Amino acid sequence: MTIRTIAKSIGAQERNTEAAMSTHIKAFNKAKPEAQAEMRREYQVGYIAGRGKVSMAESERILSNGKGAACESEAHIKLIDQATASFNYWFKSTPKQATTTSHARISKQHREAATNFLAEFEGETLQEQINAAIAVLRAMSK
Repeated sequence: MTIRTIAKSIGAQERNTEAAMSTHIKAFNKAKPEAQAEMRREYQVGYIAGRGKVSMAESERILSNGKGAACESEAHIKLIDQATASFNYWFKSTPKQATTTSHARISKQHREAATNFLAEFEGETLQEQINAAIAVLRAMSK
């Protein structure tokens, strides 16, 4: 098997995993801390079972023993670390909502058009006028 074929397989698996995880990521982001902790544990148990080729019960035991004195092997520590890293990749590093700040120049014509447009909205400050315009535009888009 070529590296290209392997990479194609990995890419397809990651695409499928992303699609499957999106619902769980949204639920995690909306959940209370207690529910987030439970979701984290469930993820780690499943990950350890899959990665370590062990039963769910064995995975629970590995995770419960932790990395301290009750830990039975370096392999178990590695599994816990991998499960934590995977969880953090999917649930912690996923951007909530990308926001970009534009530093592009605005042409004189566009600036005049925007100023004239905003003049139609009430507000004591430019920001209030912008907020009013945005509210109207959002209402129109629904």
